[in-house]
Formats: sequence, C-alpha cells, structure tokens
Amino acid sequence: MHGTEADLEALVSELSGLEGARIQRVDVVADRVVVLEVRAPGRTLRLLVSARPEDGALGLVEARPPREVPGGQLQAILRARLMGQPLLRLRRRDRVVVLDTRRARVEVRLGPGRPGFAILPPATDLPPPPPPGASESSPSLGPFPLADAVGARYATRAPLLTRARRVRALTQAWSAQRRKLARLVSKVEADRARLASFEDAEHEGELLKSVMGTLRRGQASVSVMDWQSGAPRTLTLDPALGPKENLERCFARAKKAKRGAPKVEARLARARAQLAEVEARLAALAEADDDALLAWLEDGTRDAAQPARAEAAGPAPKAHPLDRWSRRFVAADGAEIRVGKGAAANDRLTFSGAKGHDVWLHARGTAGAHVILRCEKGRAPSPEALLDAAHLAAHYSSARQDAKVEVIYAEARHVKKTKGAPAGQVGVSKSKTLLVRMDPARLARLMGHEEP
Repeated sequence: MHGTEADLEALVSELSGLEGARIQRVDVVADRVVVLEVRAPGRTLRLLVSARPEDGALGLVEARPPREVPGGQLQAILRARLMGQPLLRLRRRDRVVVLDTRRARVEVRLGPGRPGFAILPPATDLPPPPPPGASESSPSLGPFPLADAVGARYATRAPLLTRARRVRALTQAWSAQRRKLARLVSKVEADRARLASFEDAEHEGELLKSVMGTLRRGQASVSVMDWQSGAPRTLTLDPALGPKENLERCFARAKKAKRGAPKVEARLARARAQLAEVEARLAALAEADDDALLAWLEDGTRDAAQPARAEAAGPAPKAHPLDRWSRRFVAADGAEIRVGKGAAANDRLTFSGAKGHDVWLHARGTAGAHVILRCEKGRAPSPEALLDAAHLAAHYSSARQDAKVEVIYAEARHVKKTKGAPAGQVGVSKSKTLLVRMDPARLARLMGHEEP
C-alpha cells in the first residue's frame, strides 16, 4: 500500500539520494506501473514507480518485472522526455510524488481521485545539473532498505502473466489500431472517389470553351455538343461564378486530379497493407506461443501495438491552447519561451498568452515573430534565458541571415496595440535593446529542444 504520509515522506527522502542519476531506460510494465533504469554513482538501479493503490509508490527491483501491457503512448512520451536526462530532483507534495528533469516534470498522483501519471512542462526552479562524470566518480550509494522492501513485495505479489491476460492486452491494443486504420482507409477511399469525379474535368473545360460567348453569370447549366461522343451534353455550372471562373474551375479540378491521384493511391496502398498486417496479427494470436506473445508485448511501442494505453494510467496531457498560435522552446535554465507563428498569432500570443511580467522580444526594425520569455513575478530573467529568447527573435525574423541582429525587449505590460493597426504591429514603451551575435551552437540547442 502507499501507506501514510510519513511512510511516503520517508521513502522519498531515502530515494532522494538518486538525485543526479541519469535515466537510461523507461518501461511501462503494467497498468500505472513504470520502471526507470538509472545510472547512479557506481551502480545501475531499477526504480519502480507505481500509481496503483496496492503498490508502494517507489521501490527498487532487482530485474524489470514481466511486461503486462504494451508500452503505448505513455511509454513513448516518457522515453522522449526522460531518457538521457539526469533526475535533478525527487520530492513529495501531499499524495503526489514529483520527478523533475530538465525536459519534463512527471507527477505520480496517488489519490484521491483517479491515480495515474501526468507529464508536465519542466519546473522553473530546477537545481543545476551535476558536473560531467560526477555520478561515476562518487562513492557507491545506498543502502535503500525502504525502497528495497517495496520492490521485494511487488516482485513477490505480482503473479506471472497468464496467457489469457497477454492475449487480452494485445487484442485490446491491436483492435484499437485496426479501428484507426479502417477509418483511415475509408477516408482515403473517399478522397480517391472525389478525385476520380474530376477526371473528366479537362474535357468539360474544352467543351465549355466552345460556348463561352453564350454564358452569363447565374447560369446553373449549359447544353453543348460533345464532339467525342457526337451527342448533346449538359454541363453543370456554379451560378455564383462568371463564365471565366467556371472555366478556370474545370481546369483546376483536372490539374488537382492529375497531381493528387498517384499520391492518394500510394496512401491507400500503405493504409491497406498496415490494416492487413494488424488483422493478420489478431488472427495469429490464438495460435501464438508464450514467447511470441511476450515478444509482441515488448515490441508494442514500435509497431501496431501502440494504442492510447496512457488512458489507463491517467488522462493524457492536453495540448496547450497557445500551441495553435506559437512554438514552444525551453531556455538553458528551463524557462519557457513562446514564438508566434504569424501576424495574427503574434497578437494572440502577446495580448492573450503573456502575463504582464513576462518579457516580450522582437527583432528591431524588421518583420519577425513576437517572442515571449516566461518569468516569475518580481524576478528578472537570467542573462542566458534572455539571450536564448533573443536568438529566437532574431532567427524568426527577416534578419535571420545576419551575423548581428538588434533585438528590443520589454515587459509585456508595456506592449500596446494601436487601434486600427494591422495584425502583428504594436507599440512598445520602456524597451531596451540587445545586440545579438548569432551563435549557431546556441540556436542548435534551442531547436533541438523545441516542443511539439
């Protein structure tokens, strides 16, 4: 059991000795159970992290437990955010255990309510990373009596997976994938049918040319003589368009059909092949031996067995509304940086997505994106974070090829919209100017950490 608040506090305090250990591997082994393989000083340890009421929240296991479910979305997200990262901080907040890394904050929610995992943006007050090689040169860690006891209880209590449970897990995963692929095939078939209806559009355009002098806006159809068949033919027109626009529409449809048909056929072939593969695996489940079932479970993250299993471990993180208007980056100190995606998006970001104490940046005297650097109220941004944000302001501007770019910055409260001004155009007061000497290495680091 997760035990009392005191038990949880003691467990987290004991395992805080792992802070600085690098996460080498992440595996979802069961519903709401994750194993983190970490390289601690002189040792490789497997940290069991569970949000299930029947388990201890944290424990150490000798070997990774048998996989009960495909890794799915939760495993894919955790691997992308945690692997290769040092565990900078391990803490407790009421019935929530928090694991902090430079890329993400993972909350293990133990209750009340629906226990599970939440993957959130990194904290802004993280400690600095350990110096290179520190984890390998420090004395060996341990012992961890509380965590070892939790891991031993889990290993003893967890029964070996039965064949029926393995088949059920794979059936659920692949059935979800089959439904998704079947919807995709239907959609692509509809696209192919729509393009097929445009195949005769070029001929219709040639026929329409012969009667252009008789057409008037508002006509819904026109009768022509089809020289290919030798019979009269009625062509449908758009009454809202004039003769020239109706003719252009015919040739535009013909061009679209020629350009799109090969692409649609290729997409349809791929979707049908993927659907056939999933259906074949579902059919093979009944005859598969235990080794094959376990292999398929191990492969669950890389192939068709990638349904939304994260739902079973808690709701998947929702996309931030600002993601529609801006790109998200992370500064060297973990601060969030937002970059507008266009003129209208710049206004939305600056006037709806920024707080008054955030820092607003823009390349001076040229067209470019609005950039927002998140700041804590009453605290100035770090010089490194400010320089990171200024590099992005310069990069996402018309001056991106210049070696030096002037960037203005001010608190977002001092950025105002003039009535009647076009999208993206603002007035700024109390601004300062920063001369940015473009650093390709800094820019590459920022681009490497852009969030989806």
